[in-house]
Amino acid sequence: MDMIVGTQQLADVIGKTPKWVNTLTREGVLEQISRGKYDLADSVQRYIKYAQHSSDKTDVIYNDEKALHERAKRKIAEMELAEKELSLIQMDEVVKILERMVGLFKARCLTIPSKVSPLLQYETELPVIVGILQKEVKEALQELSDHYTNFAEKGMVEPTGEEHESEAS
Repeated sequence: MDMIVGTQQLADVIGKTPKWVNTLTREGVLEQISRGKYDLADSVQRYIKYAQHSSDKTDVIYNDEKALHERAKRKIAEMELAEKELSLIQMDEVVKILERMVGLFKARCLTIPSKVSPLLQYETELPVIVGILQKEVKEALQELSDHYTNFAEKGMVEPTGEEHESEAS
């Protein structure tokens, strides 16, 4: 025996509002047997098929959205990696830079005695001697600092040729 129910009763059974039942009727999902009357068994079966179909579409949309989201995350990660690779330098490059800077500084410091000895030859006052030596040490430290600043601004290793070492000697 078929059970005939009204819009409100069908809405209660499927857990929706009467307005929602009317919308599904207009869309052809549910079928009235007369104005505001539905065959309960048929309507519930139709609603189950509709809900499953909608769920399948939702799953497809969710999976598509998730894939798009994962692609976007991957692109962001790739861009961050590329950015970081430009700001990081290989350990062997750091070693080359430090060796070069220490070598230049050492060479510059070794020139101080020959450079200042003529100036100090006839000096007898300690403050004057200390002042001249401090000036030369500060110049050597400034050259080291300038070399580091130059490297940091360029973001790259300068050539390690002999031309700079001969200048410092």
